Amino acid sequence: MARTVKERLIEELLDASDALEKISQRFHASGDLIKARDELLAWKVRLINVIRAAFGRDVAKNFDAIHDFDTAASGGTSVLAGIYAYRDHIRGFLEHVPLINVIGEYPSPTRQAILAVDRSIEQLEDAISRSGNDAQAWDDNLRRWKDRAFRTLSPYLGEDEAGEAYREEDGLDEQAAGALNWLLNLKEEMQRYPEDYIESTAYASTAAKSSTESRAPDRTRVVVVHGRDLDTRDAMFAFLRALGLNPVEFETAVMETRKGAPTLGEVVDRLFFGSQAAVVLLTGDDEARLQPALVLATDSAYERQLTPQARPNVLFEAGLAFARMPERTILVQVGSLRPFSDVAGRHVVHFDGSAQARHTLAGRLDAVECAVVRSGNDWLTAGEFCNPTSAEQAAPTERQAVARQVAPERKEAMK
Repeated sequence: MARTVKERLIEELLDASDALEKISQRFHASGDLIKARDELLAWKVRLINVIRAAFGRDVAKNFDAIHDFDTAASGGTSVLAGIYAYRDHIRGFLEHVPLINVIGEYPSPTRQAILAVDRSIEQLEDAISRSGNDAQAWDDNLRRWKDRAFRTLSPYLGEDEAGEAYREEDGLDEQAAGALNWLLNLKEEMQRYPEDYIESTAYASTAAKSSTESRAPDRTRVVVVHGRDLDTRDAMFAFLRALGLNPVEFETAVMETRKGAPTLGEVVDRLFFGSQAAVVLLTGDDEARLQPALVLATDSAYERQLTPQARPNVLFEAGLAFARMPERTILVQVGSLRPFSDVAGRHVVHFDGSAQARHTLAGRLDAVECAVVRSGNDWLTAGEFCNPTSAEQAAPTERQAVARQVAPERKEAMK
């Protein structure tokens, strides 16, 4: 039966330990300091080569520095001290061989795979230590680790094995513990049977490359973030479809998770997964102003009187969009709104449905490499946009009138 790499290394360390004992015995019998020193130097060179191959250059360098038989061997006491030091160090190597990275002799694909698993273990342990007792930190850190581990491991293990990073246990701490146990077992198995990973890692690398190409963003898929103004939402969807694009919204992502009660992180992952751009539709669904007691003499009029404002969920989802795809998120404002400073400096497309506004938005979508199709003239008229001035002056459309009859509990669910 063929020996594993680890078994061969253990045998070499044991042989080196036996050789060291024989040198020590001969020195005690003869007292020949020069001969013992020469034998120890030759023994040390051979073992350093083994250490370098198995544990790497830095470990070999440290091993070399434990005792210098060439310059420090001025007497028998120094030689014996070196023998005792190396004897203890070899014993330490033998004790830790099953637990440390014995990768030097592995084939390159397997060595890279083990290192990738090691990186994921370190990153998971760091995520756990940073999360503490904060439930939201646990959710955020673990979600980011899962995405990073999947990308790191897929080229070496394939998507099926790397997908274990997304395991779902009851609690976040159970998920982290399960993932850590999986990685440690995987690493031990790879070290014990490296030959089994030579062909599989090469296959996984090829499969992951083709998978990465297939996971490239769909250049027609555009996330649309919108509020309660459903007529403007419908008009924007019609306009985007006339450009050959496929608009999707939050509820679509909820269904794509295939879960009855997905977490916000899972919905956001699905919402932006594979999308080329995000369009944040800012409409004046709410009215807001500062509390009178907080108004300063230098404040503008919009701080003193009720002014149209986008709904809080739209502003929140806009932040999520900027976090996920900052260069491919487009702010589209319909009507006059109270400004918010967090987008100061970012270009906002002021959209009123005119030909000029349509050209501007289509150009922005083109700039972020959406597969925009501007042949024909349908996209210049698709979607009926109105430009309301205030909630009091704008007469409700038929759809808005129906929406206002929705039960209060339904309205709360729509927030």
